[in-house]
Amino acid sequence: MRKLRQKRKEEDLLGYLQSERERLSKIKERKLAGMTPMQKDQFLEKDRKRKRLERARAKLEKDQNKKKADATPIEFKDLNSAYSCTQTLSKAVTKTMRSLPFSPTKQKAVISKMAQRVGLTVQEESVEAEIRNSSMNFPQ
Repeated sequence: MRKLRQKRKEEDLLGYLQSERERLSKIKERKLAGMTPMQKDQFLEKDRKRKRLERARAKLEKDQNKKKADATPIEFKDLNSAYSCTQTLSKAVTKTMRSLPFSPTKQKAVISKMAQRVGLTVQEESVEAEIRNSSMNFPQ
């Protein structure tokens, strides 16, 4: 049976997961049917405690991963490699530049705030130069 389940899992993962959930729930129902009310309460309480601990563990792991991601600085070479094609990156930059406010001071404020949210540090002069260069290249 183990080999059969493994083969089904490899062939059709979504269908397998759904059928496996159903199979396990039927096993649990049969197990509960043969228990006394006191045993059912104990079993269900134990199951709730297990689920609660699992959720807490998953949340803790997610928070730790998020902290690691926030702590690692982003370099420009990493930003460029996020897009597989330079044209796609250029398209995203163009759309962003079109949606910025017309006023250069407001553009500067928006770009600075976006950089802070992403975790980048921005130098004032570089933002102004970038706005001047990009406003020449991209129509507003």
